[in-house]
Order: sequence, then C-alpha cells, then structure tokens
Amino acid sequence: MGASTNPPETAPSGLTAQSQSQSPPIREYLEMASFVATIALALFAALALKQIVVAKDALVVAKDDIKIRSRREAIALAAKQCEDFAATIQKIDNLELEFTKNHVKIRNSWELANKNFDDTTLKDQKAARVWIQEVESKKLGNTANIILNHLEAFAIYFAVGAADEEVAFPVAGPVFCSYVENLTPWLILLRSQTDKSYTSGKYANTVRLYEIWADRIRLEEIEAQSKKSEKERGSLKKDKITPIGT
Repeated sequence: MGASTNPPETAPSGLTAQSQSQSPPIREYLEMASFVATIALALFAALALKQIVVAKDALVVAKDDIKIRSRREAIALAAKQCEDFAATIQKIDNLELEFTKNHVKIRNSWELANKNFDDTTLKDQKAARVWIQEVESKKLGNTANIILNHLEAFAIYFAVGAADEEVAFPVAGPVFCSYVENLTPWLILLRSQTDKSYTSGKYANTVRLYEIWADRIRLEEIEAQSKKSEKERGSLKKDKITPIGT
C-alpha cells in the first residue's frame, strides 16, 4: 500500500481577511503622525510668538526705564554743574580784577559778525589787536587762559550731552555767554594756535555751548520785543476824522 499524504492545513480564509482588516495601513499612521506634528508645531509657534511679544514688551519697558533714569541723571548733573558754576563765577570775577589792577579794560560783549570764533568773527579787528597787545604787555595772557579753561570745564558736560543744558540755561546761560564775549579776542587767538604747549585745545565745547545759548538768548529777546510791540499796538487807537460832506 502506498503512503497516504495529508493536505497542508490552511487558515480559514475568513480569519485572514479579518486580520488584514484589523491592521490599519501605514499611510493612515503617517497621516495621523503628520496631523499631530502639525498641531505640535502650531502650539510651539504660538508659544514662541508669545515669548517674543513678552520679550518685546520687556525691552520697551527697559528702554523707557533707561530714558527716565538718563533724564534724571542729566538733570541732576546740570543742577550740580550750576551749583559749581556759582563758585566758578567768584573765581572768574577775582581773575578779571587782575585786568582792572593792570589798567586793561575788559570790554563788555565784543560785537560779533558770526560764531565761528576765527579771524572773521570780530567786527572791530583793529580794536581787538590793540586789546590783545595790552593783555600780552601786562602779562595777563595766563589769567585769560585760566578763565577760558574754567568755562571749557563747565561747558563740556553740556556740549557732550551728559548734563541737560536746557535746565542750566536759565541759571547760567547769560553769565556764561557774557564771559565768552568779554574774552572773544583772546579765545580767537588761542583757537588759531598750532603749538599744543600754548593752549589746552580749541575750546570746542565752549564754542558749541555758546552757539546754542547765544542764539536762545537772542530768540528770547526777539520774542519779548514782539510781545511788547503787540501789546503797544493793541493799546493804540485806530480812530480817524471823516472830512465834512463825505
């Protein structure tokens, strides 16, 4: 008798189909993962945007705080400089007495053609040359230098913006400009020198502060004159006499 062979066992077709239907395709997994990733990225982006807004607001607050503190410090420094300038005024007045003792007159406010403080500035060049010769002959040049150095030391804080010049102007502006104008010929002489041993510099801070304050003084004078003219004009009558028969 030949050996009998049994056919291989096979799983029921119904079971295989059911297993396949219960196993989701890879595409669905990928789509689900992409959806989740998109949501996560959106959340992260929203969080990052919120952090940027918070950081921006903090930066604005910090900048405002810096401005407020800088403004406060500039005002405080201006007040301190004005306080020190009161003592400087006494020193300058004492130094100017040296001119009086040596019979060299300090001319109040030389007439200026411009504020360049060079050889084009003084309108009366001849008188300026004579005055400089008097200063040099009486050996008062160093005294004039000291006065201008005091003015430069005061001006530098305002010229570079460390102190608030608008705060100091009502207190020190007219006096400062007056001192500069009194010594204008000597200031021009010092600014023209190239020998560094002759002068401490070009007094750029003095010139810069004088430019600002002198113009402001003049503007205030013009405004005061305008107000006075308007007031006077308002008080004048505009009556007229009409000729008879007209």
